[in-house]
Amino acid sequence: MLSIKHLVITYGTRIKYFLFGILIFMMLVAIRTYINYIMIINTTDTVKMRSANVQNEMEYTKNFQMKYLASEYGHLFLAHENNALFWGESIISFKSWTGKNDTTIQFSHIPDRKVAEVQEKILLTPPEARQAFIKEKRGK
Repeated sequence: MLSIKHLVITYGTRIKYFLFGILIFMMLVAIRTYINYIMIINTTDTVKMRSANVQNEMEYTKNFQMKYLASEYGHLFLAHENNALFWGESIISFKSWTGKNDTTIQFSHIPDRKVAEVQEKILLTPPEARQAFIKEKRGK
């Protein structure tokens, strides 16, 4: 029967290389396991952040935005979100020239709800709208 001492003396370098190979393999497995663990933690943190953002957006919509949309001027908020202007409204524009501090400002007003509803019911074709705009500008 062969003793362990005789095997170590005879096959010592082979045993060292075999153990070194097992050590390298186990190190690779440990590194991959650690990387997977870190990836799982990062993914769960990302999902938590996204769900918190969605929850905040839903709370904002429920507690803040819906109150404005349910108010008397809700239809105006939606129209202005879609860049629709009513009669008598204009976009505020700032113009300045080099060397001067001249500024031209145009302010708009919000029409009464009844007036706005009547104006919304009047549907003009693009040529009619252009003619109405020209007449309005010439009249001023």
